Amino acid sequence: MEQEKLQIKNKLEDYISIIDDEAASLISESLVKVCKKYSSNFEVSKIIGDGKTEKPDKKIRDAYVWPIGRTMDDMVDIHWSQYILFLLRRSLNFYKQNTKENLDVNISDLSILKYEKGGHYKIHSDHHRTQPRTLSLIMFVNDDYKGGNLEFHLPDESNIHIVEKKKGRIVIFPSNFLYRHKVQPVEEGTRYSVVGWML
Repeated sequence: MEQEKLQIKNKLEDYISIIDDEAASLISESLVKVCKKYSSNFEVSKIIGDGKTEKPDKKIRDAYVWPIGRTMDDMVDIHWSQYILFLLRRSLNFYKQNTKENLDVNISDLSILKYEKGGHYKIHSDHHRTQPRTLSLIMFVNDDYKGGNLEFHLPDESNIHIVEKKKGRIVIFPSNFLYRHKVQPVEEGTRYSVVGWML
């Protein structure tokens, strides 16, 4: 009986928080317009984590990335990074209350991701020796595309947790090996999301 209680109390899914943020939903159309207008800010995303290379590999990850919050002389960059940080910090407070975790972390490496038709990211975890991360955040910017589902493959592989896409939805989860996840290939349209990590 005690073991059953322990298993119920510590389900891995309990540490995947899904927050539908109305403010994030309201700005999503504007953010998509900005992404289209400043499409030259996107670069091919790289694979990080083996400690030796940082290079694109479209067989593993086919996406484009716009790192935001790093260019202090770009007012568009400053505006959007500060507003998105506000939304994510608010969601982080909810995560702390919901999981009863007292986390002393800062959000870093904020980026906008773009997945075009065929874009995907194979199964991976976000914590690496070269990038030690504690929590991961994903904000769905839009939902007007087909495919591109976010899937969590929890350790026994029989437990696949699919997060339904919804603009303004924010997902927070531990970055470690227990929370391996992937983005299924986009079938139609373009998938935009914001990602950030907490160290």
